[in-house]
Order: sequence, then C-alpha cells, then structure tokens
Amino acid sequence: MLRAKQKTVMGIQDLLNNPFAFNFVLRLGKTASPGFSHWLIRRVANLSMLRRSHSGRIQAMIANQWVIHQGKLNNEDLEKLVLRTLIHRMNFQYDLYHHLKEPKKLKAMISLSPNAAAHLQKPYAAILAGPHTGNFDLLAWSIAQYIPHVQAISIANPSQSYKLENKFRRQAGMDVTPASIQALKEAAKRLRAGKPIMTGIDRPFTESGYAPQFFGRPAPLPVTHTRLALNARVPVIVMAAIQQPDGCYRIEASAPIPMQSHSDHDTEIIKNAETVLKAAEKLILTAPDQWGMFYPVWPEILHEAPLPDYITKKQKRIL
Repeated sequence: MLRAKQKTVMGIQDLLNNPFAFNFVLRLGKTASPGFSHWLIRRVANLSMLRRSHSGRIQAMIANQWVIHQGKLNNEDLEKLVLRTLIHRMNFQYDLYHHLKEPKKLKAMISLSPNAAAHLQKPYAAILAGPHTGNFDLLAWSIAQYIPHVQAISIANPSQSYKLENKFRRQAGMDVTPASIQALKEAAKRLRAGKPIMTGIDRPFTESGYAPQFFGRPAPLPVTHTRLALNARVPVIVMAAIQQPDGCYRIEASAPIPMQSHSDHDTEIIKNAETVLKAAEKLILTAPDQWGMFYPVWPEILHEAPLPDYITKKQKRIL
C-alpha cells in the first residue's frame, strides 16, 4: 500500500505511456480496493494538472476540448473538464483490470443500446469504428466476448506501453494487427467472409493525406476504415462504451452507415469519412469529459486559440 502511494508523484503521461507504469496500473486494478484506487487516481490527476506546463498531452486535451465546445469555455472550465477526463481515463483502466478476474461481474456492468445489441448479437461484415471516448478498452473487450478473434487494426508503430496494451487485448480474445499492407489484406479477407473488424478513427494520422471535417474543422485523421468499407461494400458502425452516472457502462452504437460512391476518388474518401465522423461527434458530445484523446487533433489550435497562458507561453512540444 505504501509503495502504491509513493507512485502518486508520477504524471498522467507517465501512467499512460510508460511500460513500468502500465504494469503498475494493472497491478493496482488486480490488488487494490476501489476506495483506495479512486483516491489515488484523483491524487495523480490533480498532480498532473499542477505539472501541466510540462505535459504536451494535457495541452493537447485542452486544445481538443476547446474545439469541440466551439471555443465557448473559459480557461477555468477547460482545466476542470480536462481534470475530469484524466480521472475518467484512469478509472476506466482500473475498472477493466479490477473486474477482469470476474468476467461475469464485468459483463453485468455493461448494457447494450438497441443498435449495439443488433450488431453484436448477430454480427455481420462491417467496420466497427471507435472514437477514444468512454472506456475504449472495455469496448474492445466487450466486442471480443460477442465476436471471438475479431481483428482490431491498431497503430502501425506502437510504443512499448502500447505493445503491452495490445498484448492484453490479445489475451482478451482479439486478433490485434498493427496497421500494415498485410493487416489490411487480412481485414479485406475477413470482410469478404462476412466478419466484422474493429479500428479507432480519431487519433491524428498526418500520413493519411486527408483532412476531413471534424467538429467543423479539417483534421488529419485516418481514412483506412473508409477505404476498407468502400472496397468491401460494407457499412461502418461507430461505437463507444460510455460510463453512466451509476458507474456502469452502456455500449452505444450508430445505425449502420453505408458508404456512398462518387465519381471523384478523393471526394468519395472525404465525404464518407466525414459522415462517419459526424456519428462520432454525437457520441463524443454525450459525455465530453470522457473523450480521452491525448494527441492534438487540430495542431494549429495550440497556436491560434486563446488557451491558458501555460500553453501560449511554454514550448508547445507534443510528446
């Protein structure tokens, strides 16, 4: 217990990206009581905000939230919102790791919206697209319970901590494949066979070469899911596991989004990507403080928006 308390000096980016810290959070979920863990999580989140000038990711979260709230939040409201987001993110990890030893209890904490139930209980070929809102890993775990060995396309060059998370996801029953030509070929094969695949859609990816509109601004986001869906002629379903006021989770899902053809290839990619992102926007806005996107979706906002002084005065380094 004392050793765990001593770890409160770690910042949020340490806990989210450091392999040792990832294992620490995993052990916390397996061994510590909810009361102590929630206290520790609040303490770490508050310390992270105190050290915010050193955290590029906290700066990115503030900028992202400024955009999705249409620039209407003042500095104090932005800081409070991001603090809640940090607490949510760590609580989400704890909830998953703590309850994994009793999968039946974990499943009892999860309810399905009608759209989510319709797809998960009778899966078919589709792209399950997840924005990083709500408990993203719990969503992945839940999908794997209904669709064993579902393929999940992850980032191409995962960090060491991300590799550890992928290892955990594989243990949960997912076939995790970092993005590559081979992974995309495997995804196309599965879609042709009538199987769904899963991927994230809101982590910045400048290499995509496209910048679809997201919350009213162009954003360098991935379009791989759009290409796959167009080529396989399958719909996209946007999903998220949103925490409810009672601490349980509800998996929300959009209706299946069919891809629309267009004579111009680039227009086809952009328009379909934006349709999917519109559905993601609706899910994110149901619980904005649960959108745990720690990368700058709109990098220019770090320079343009009237954000707190510690962003405009400190070096804008995104770690």
